Amino acid sequence: MNHPKPHSSAHSSVDVTETEYSSAKYVFEASFAQKRLWLVDQLLSDKSVYNIPAAIRLKGSIQYEALEQTFRAIIHRHDTLRTTFKENDGDIVQIVEESILWRLSIEDLASLPEDVRWERAVGLAELEATAPFDLETGPLFRIRLIRIGESDHLLLVNLHHIISDGWSTGILMQELSLLYKAFSNGKKIELPELPVQYADFAYFQKEWMQGEAFEANLSFWKEKLSGELPVLELYTAYPRSAKSGDGGRTFKFTVNSAVSRAIKELSRREGATSFMTLLALYKVWLYRYSNQTDLLVGTPVAGRDSEEVEGLIGFLVNNLVIRSHLSAADSFRNLLRQVKSTVVEAYRYQEVPFEKVVEVVQPVRDAGATPIFQTMFVFQQQDISFELEGLQSERVELERGTSKFDLLLELTESEEGFSGVLEYSTDLFIPGTVEQMAAHFTRLLESAAANPEERVGRLAMLNEAEVHQQTVEWNRTEQRLPNWSLQERFEEQAARTPERTALVWGTAELTYGELNRQANRLAHRLQSLGVGPDKLVGVCLERSPELVIGMLAVIKAGGAYVPVDPALPQERRRDMMKRAGLKVLVTRQAFTEGVDSDTGMTVVCVDADQAILEAEREGNPQAQASADNLMYVIYTSGSTGLPKGASVYRRGFANLMQWYIGE
Repeated sequence: MNHPKPHSSAHSSVDVTETEYSSAKYVFEASFAQKRLWLVDQLLSDKSVYNIPAAIRLKGSIQYEALEQTFRAIIHRHDTLRTTFKENDGDIVQIVEESILWRLSIEDLASLPEDVRWERAVGLAELEATAPFDLETGPLFRIRLIRIGESDHLLLVNLHHIISDGWSTGILMQELSLLYKAFSNGKKIELPELPVQYADFAYFQKEWMQGEAFEANLSFWKEKLSGELPVLELYTAYPRSAKSGDGGRTFKFTVNSAVSRAIKELSRREGATSFMTLLALYKVWLYRYSNQTDLLVGTPVAGRDSEEVEGLIGFLVNNLVIRSHLSAADSFRNLLRQVKSTVVEAYRYQEVPFEKVVEVVQPVRDAGATPIFQTMFVFQQQDISFELEGLQSERVELERGTSKFDLLLELTESEEGFSGVLEYSTDLFIPGTVEQMAAHFTRLLESAAANPEERVGRLAMLNEAEVHQQTVEWNRTEQRLPNWSLQERFEEQAARTPERTALVWGTAELTYGELNRQANRLAHRLQSLGVGPDKLVGVCLERSPELVIGMLAVIKAGGAYVPVDPALPQERRRDMMKRAGLKVLVTRQAFTEGVDSDTGMTVVCVDADQAILEAEREGNPQAQASADNLMYVIYTSGSTGLPKGASVYRRGFANLMQWYIGE
């Protein structure tokens, strides 16, 4: 950053008192990312989405004055903590105050009953974590100390993302530890002078983005993200919609030490980092859940390659898009090599702000989905250790109730192994599903570590209980069928509701009673012609009420009907009836041509024989067929092109009907 620093208030000697105050203000252009976040903030209904809260429980005797002096020194050291934003002539600018008046806020819960204090403190902390910031009025940080007891406190630090990031939280904690140690012992301390302030970074970034190197870097991302960019479609409890908000929850899980060691060993053998291996596994997991082969996953980079900005509190983090193409037939080892190559390449071009990538790629916006990627993968080493002089400290996890993405997987590596947090959108997922997804991910790690040559489509994700459930329990479809037949069920319905409409054909209607009577008359006629169990009866009628009456009559008579399409060529119909060995045919006069007398078939015409049928009894015929008799035979073209009959028995039909009723 070889350019004049527009402003710097960093001091090597830190000794700040409350009386040091100046109303001077300085105006600087905001960074590219800050401008984008400003615009996003104007649209958000829940403005706490970009809060970065931290809560630490402190046990021991706290020196309040030393703690307040410590934070004043940090505020004085970092311009971002004295920065607000506003729109100026169509551009977003930073307003940096020379100094601000600030006092440590202390809330005392010691007067409450002891058994409710901690719960109340955590509740206040979570309220603090979700309280919005005003980017114009500021301040864009809040520090609050809750006194639970004489030697028990909860420290809350909350910063807006526009002036901070995850790395910045670590810097703040380190400086808090160093400065409090000095001030609590009545000493001054000299921290290394900050080479630049955030405004310098914004200035340098703007200069770089106007050069040839930036254009070359940007071209890389335009090529990588060319073509249609798929929206991640996971199995969700609720459909995505334009009304989907930023509500979220988290689920924590651990990976056992043996599997963690195996993953680290696999990474070492493949010349990859744990980050690369775990990202590849996350890709497999997403593929298996979505069945999508083109996967886009975001991952953050600190954006602090220059030593000059390493110690800044500020918004320097950038998001990279890692795009992978998966195939079920590829081995995990091959996928890992692909991901490794893609990550190395992406890191080479990491300085291009993600917001600029979105601007030039111009992805098709999907309602309720974040642009380009909908899931993020975060990997970090062991949590930053934090100590305050004379105090025991413990990080307290807060449920913020927000999620910027559909899913965010954060994995932390420690000596004991990997631990994870799944942050998920409550507009899409329910807790039980996410818990199961986390279990599948840990099982996937175990499977890939044991057999990296396995195809990604076959890596195990289910535990033994789930395998048993899917292969055994869910296939237990056997059930005791009720002792009923179609004709009996129909006759019962006709008796209950004889006047209810059973059949509609154009403007014509038949009630259950009339349909039953007409089918009964035809059934009695068929029985008089020798129709009974397993006797095949052809039904050659167009789609009409008579077709339904004919099929129902054959069933009532105890026979099995064979549908013959009258639209088929005459020779085809004759051949089908001959192969079926039909002795009786129900049809109408117009379709009798070609039915020779030498076939030996008795033809019943529903129109020409109307007088004969009218004379038959209307009562229900006696049931003759059992569940083991034929219901119908359908002839279709076989592999040779010749008609081939497929038989369906009454028991099978009853099973099908029972399933329909169950549905």
